Amino acid sequence: MTLTNLGEAFLARADLSQAKQSFEQSLAIKQKLGFKRGVTFALSGLVEVAIRQDRLAEARQLATQAIDLRKQLGDSYNT
Repeated sequence: MTLTNLGEAFLARADLSQAKQSFEQSLAIKQKLGFKRGVTFALSGLVEVAIRQDRLAEARQLATQAIDLRKQLGDSYNT
């Protein structure tokens, strides 16, 4: 199971603290490896955590990062 998947599992259980930690760890690893598509997935998870914690400005900033990166990758879905 990847850290992003683990974050999703924690989200499903409403364990936002653990979800955020998993997504942040996933993001750091994927950025270090240069795995841009994986970065977008980790960012999207962090967006969901921020929304659920009513941190909407942070959610918007993270979503913008994910969308911009997806555009760079040529993705058109979820934008």
